[in-house]
Amino acid sequence: MIIIADAGSTKIDWAVNLADGISYFTTDGWNPTQDKTDLRIDSAILIEHLKNCSDIYYYGTGLGNQEGSDRAVAQLKAYAPTGNIQVATDLLGAARALFKNTEGIVTIIGTGSNVSYYDGQQLHYATPSLGYLLSDEGSGFAIGKNIIKDFFYNRMPKDTHQLFANQYSLSKEDLLQLLYHLPRPNVAIAQYTRFLASVQNEWKNTIIRSHFDHLVKEKILRHKNFLSVPVGFIGSIADIYADILKDACAAYDIHDTIIIASPIKELAVYHI
Repeated sequence: MIIIADAGSTKIDWAVNLADGISYFTTDGWNPTQDKTDLRIDSAILIEHLKNCSDIYYYGTGLGNQEGSDRAVAQLKAYAPTGNIQVATDLLGAARALFKNTEGIVTIIGTGSNVSYYDGQQLHYATPSLGYLLSDEGSGFAIGKNIIKDFFYNRMPKDTHQLFANQYSLSKEDLLQLLYHLPRPNVAIAQYTRFLASVQNEWKNTIIRSHFDHLVKEKILRHKNFLSVPVGFIGSIADIYADILKDACAAYDIHDTIIIASPIKELAVYHI
């Protein structure tokens, strides 16, 4: 039995290859580099599958260094003591989901963001990932931070400002508590992107477009071959706002784009 995981800070999607087909599960997110807590799997059925699996292919955030990779393997080993465990970055998982064994520029837009050129086998970075405080352009964290600042700086339209206040009752004290005293503030801030689903106005479109423009300029245009290979995007934000994202790419003559919300089903195709 083969099990595949696509692990982000917010959630982990799992695919289990059973005799009668593939079953999918979703559990809480986990970052072995940032999170001091252990990997938590709250599905009894998935836990049983892990105990009996032959192979695990785990793609996740926080696996860009040896310490994070070693910790992920140790945590998975506790659930799957007899399984052959292979871990790799979420970006490699996204590349394999988007392009299989062909080349392209792969982009993740989730809680964080990352971009790399994929030659069909390996990733080649034009810019390093510097974490959510310094990079993560176009991400849920970046957009969520913008939403919160616009609320407190009174830059929202009046009706939008009132809608936000009614939905969240967020005080400055609450915000500072979240930022400085609670775990995973980047995940908590990214959740505020959900507010945009309640809004249909130019303020919303301007925010999304500006962050997508920033992502394209800072990360995608750094790759010299960005016009000669397809550019792929993974993530719910990319999928929901696909039209705005495509317009941001088209402004730089990038027209060969692929956008999918989640890589897990395509990763199942790749491995099974």
